[in-house]
Amino acid sequence: MKIRIATRGSELALMQSKWVSEQLNNFGVATELVIIKTQGDILLDKPLHEIGGKGLFTKEVDRAVLDGLADLSVHSLKDMPVEDEEGLILGAIPERESSNDVLVLNNKESKRIGCGSLRRRAQVARLDFGYVFEDVRGNIHTRLKKMVDNNWAGLVVAEAALKRLNLDQQYNYKILDILPSAGQGALGLRIREADSQTKEIVEKINSDRAMRSAFAESRFLKRLGGGCHLPAGIRSVISGDEIIFTGGVFSLSGCDGVICEKRGALAHAEELAVLLAEEILSQGAEQILDKLDP
Repeated sequence: MKIRIATRGSELALMQSKWVSEQLNNFGVATELVIIKTQGDILLDKPLHEIGGKGLFTKEVDRAVLDGLADLSVHSLKDMPVEDEEGLILGAIPERESSNDVLVLNNKESKRIGCGSLRRRAQVARLDFGYVFEDVRGNIHTRLKKMVDNNWAGLVVAEAALKRLNLDQQYNYKILDILPSAGQGALGLRIREADSQTKEIVEKINSDRAMRSAFAESRFLKRLGGGCHLPAGIRSVISGDEIIFTGGVFSLSGCDGVICEKRGALAHAEELAVLLAEEILSQGAEQILDKLDP
């Protein structure tokens, strides 16, 4: 059986899908990439939260799976909507890459940095570096080029993206002390709900720990009542059979924020993540979220 893998055509998406392909090949599974052009790749002149959120990067790729043109889709898990597309399930989450956000360093004399994410902006503002944010979209190479061409101080990106494209060897950067997006650094493999054959195959490259932490982080975000564009972050650290969550919700100005921690047995990760969200809401995050534009 040949597994057809639906993917976006960006360099990072292709690199991620090729990596999944290689992992499956190691188990003797033949694969083929099916490249899908999405509206999220075409509409680059507006901030992501204004044109429907990160679901723009996943729905059309997932549609190829639903329509039988592919057997699985590969996404950056942080780009996936909280709710599964009807007829699809998350078949596997391979071993996770770094979940850190980083600032790629370019011009120390400038105070302008490229950053399109509301979550990142809200938290970087709290660090009081005095940066002025510039909207930036497009693939990571496009964003890095804009940083250089516009002589910005830097660009905020996920460390996982730099590492997967080997750009961590080409650019200097520093890790930011901010909470990542739910699922950041992980890949999500979606398959048809009724496709037991593909499910059995992709489970070969599934990481149980990555799956547990990612599901819990998704539950955290869902309990807050928002999707991946919400100015909220969560970090999970697994130590033995224990998992430690740090989560937070932030005002867009960075002036207000609520951060809490919760730890407990890894086996109860999802319940702990929900309790963490409820604690954050009870400590003032509900008021912060109420002030956000619908």
